[in-house]
Amino acid sequence: MTRFEAMGWAAYSGHRAEFPATENSVMDVFQFWDHSMPPKEILDAKQLWVSCAEEHVWYDDQSARDFIREGFGDAAAKAYSELWHPALKSDVFRLYRLAKCGGLYCDADSKPEYRIPEFLRCGGERVWASSMTNVPNCVVNNWFVAAPPCHPFIEAMLDQVLRNIHDIDSRGIFWLSGPGAFTTFLYQNIGKYDVGLLPQSCLKSELFRQFDADYKHTEQNWRVYEHKLGLDNDSGLTWALRNV
Repeated sequence: MTRFEAMGWAAYSGHRAEFPATENSVMDVFQFWDHSMPPKEILDAKQLWVSCAEEHVWYDDQSARDFIREGFGDAAAKAYSELWHPALKSDVFRLYRLAKCGGLYCDADSKPEYRIPEFLRCGGERVWASSMTNVPNCVVNNWFVAAPPCHPFIEAMLDQVLRNIHDIDSRGIFWLSGPGAFTTFLYQNIGKYDVGLLPQSCLKSELFRQFDADYKHTEQNWRVYEHKLGLDNDSGLTWALRNV
């Protein structure tokens, strides 16, 4: 894990960015929840995002599949429908949606902070994400990702995630499509793409904060799901460290 964390710090150091200052607006905010009727705490958080975005789009499993079919074809939609966990579907769908339309993706178990309106007014020119920089295990996160349409980094990241899923090799979701996959890919391509990484302290205090939703204590949480299957980090770490 220390070697993998070094990859995370290298990715962050190569893409560290200040708060956006251009005048290009983010197209919209979009979010995903696999069921059509989310719990109240998720709906309450959704309303906070709706209130601070000029346009907000909400997707469930069916509408996400329809979006992929319309934009990327039947085979892509079928492959999406065969994914085995809501977290994996969310990871894959956000990349399809960003690749096609751009926007700002935010996890449904989150609340906006006070600078979100400012970010939406001026963060539309490049890809934005964040890195965990105030805790061990520095990684590039994918729970808050903004991008303009058709950005080459998002398209390449989507291709990599789909390859990971095709060649699963006993890896968990963290390594297939989550922060482990993002960190490894960005480390392999430091400086190649216009990606700005904000530090976690900026994200949590100014833009986006997750909360401890009830679902995280059930198998809807990928960590709980994979723990019950006996999956650990070993296979994913082996895969990632091949790239060091």
